[in-house]
Amino acid sequence: MSYSKVESDRLLLSVHRFRLDEVGRDALRAIRSARPDIAIVRIPSGKIDQIAELELYGVSPLVTDTLVYYGCDLTECEMRKIRNADLEFRLGGERDRERLSHVIREIFAGYRNHYAGNPLLSETDILDGFVEWGLSFLQEDEDYICWLLYDGDRPVAFANCRQYDECFEGVLFGVDSEYSGRGIYGDLMTFTQQDAVRRGCSRMIVSTQIQNMAVQKAWVRRGFRLYESWNTVHLNLLMSEEYYVAVHKEKILLSEEMVSQYGHLTGDENPVHFDDEAAVEQGFAGRIVHGALLNGLVSRAVGMKLPGKGTIYLSQSASYLKPVYLGTEITLEIWVKHVDRDTGRILASTRVYDNESRLVFAGIAVVLNKSFVEGLRPGE
Repeated sequence: MSYSKVESDRLLLSVHRFRLDEVGRDALRAIRSARPDIAIVRIPSGKIDQIAELELYGVSPLVTDTLVYYGCDLTECEMRKIRNADLEFRLGGERDRERLSHVIREIFAGYRNHYAGNPLLSETDILDGFVEWGLSFLQEDEDYICWLLYDGDRPVAFANCRQYDECFEGVLFGVDSEYSGRGIYGDLMTFTQQDAVRRGCSRMIVSTQIQNMAVQKAWVRRGFRLYESWNTVHLNLLMSEEYYVAVHKEKILLSEEMVSQYGHLTGDENPVHFDDEAAVEQGFAGRIVHGALLNGLVSRAVGMKLPGKGTIYLSQSASYLKPVYLGTEITLEIWVKHVDRDTGRILASTRVYDNESRLVFAGIAVVLNKSFVEGLRPGE
C-alpha cells in the first residue's frame, strides 16, 4: 500500500494505491484501515474473479482499465537506427518546465486512462495529473530521466524514464500530434533503449493500457514482449477526514422503543430484533438493531442536518460491517466530500460508529440540494 500525497493534494481527495494478489478479509481490512477516499487497486488480470470478491465485502468496484507490461532484454535485442536524424534529443531540466508542460497538455488532452473511468474525476483533473507526473521527472535525481526531442527550438516529443539498478523503465512517452506519422515514437523507443545500455542496464520495461495498440506494436518491433497484466479497480470509499466540504456528527441511543416502533411500522419483526434467545441462537450476543434502521437515521440526518432541508436523495449505498446491539449509543457522521456545482450533485460519506468507536455502517449518499450548493463560497 502507498499513499499518493501528490494526487491527494491535487484532487483534494485522499488517494491510496494497492497491489493485491488475492482479495479477502485481510486485504479489505487493510484498505478500510487506510481510510482512503479513492483506493486504486491493481489485481492480476488472470484473477478477474477476485474483483467480484470486493462486492461481497460491501465495496462497489469500478473496473477502469487493464495495464500491460512489456520487457526487453537489452543484451539480445537488435537496435534500430534513428529515423529522424534531423531532430535533436536534449536532456530535460528545470529550465524546461514550461515547455514540457505545454507539450504534455497538447499530447494528452482527451487521453483515456484508468482515471477517466472514475466519475469523481474531471478531464481537467486527469490532464493536470499527466502534467504533474511528467514534470516530476525534471527533478535533480540521476535515476529520473527526461529526454526532450526538438525540431529547432520547438519541443515535439518527450520520453520520461527511470532507472532501477540494471533495469530501465520507460514511464511516459508522448509525441505532438502534428508530428505523428513520421516514426518519431519509434525513435523515442530506440533512443531510450540506447540510453539504457549506456547507463549499464540489461533490461528495459514499459507499460500502457491494453487498448493502446499502436505503441504495443512499436514495442514488439523493438524486441519487447508482454510479460504481465493487471486489472485496475477504483474504490470510491470517501473515508478520509482530511479532505471535506462540511461535516455533521451526532450521538443517538438505539432504544428498545425505537426498534419496536421501526419493526411494527415496517412489519420487520424478525425475532433477532425482539428476542434475546432467538438472537443468541443465530450467533449474536443479544438482540440486534435492524440494519435499515441505521439507513433511516442517516436519511434523517442528511435531510434535516447536512446538507439539510430540501435535500433530494438520488442514491445511497450501504455496507453493514458489524452487528449493532440494542441499547448502543451510536455516533452518526455525515461528511460532504464532493460538490458538483454544474449539476448540483453532492456526494457525502455516511458513517455510523458503535460505542467502542468501531465502524459498523458505511455508505455514500448522492443527493441534490440547490440551496446548500449556492451557499458555498468559491473554492469550497
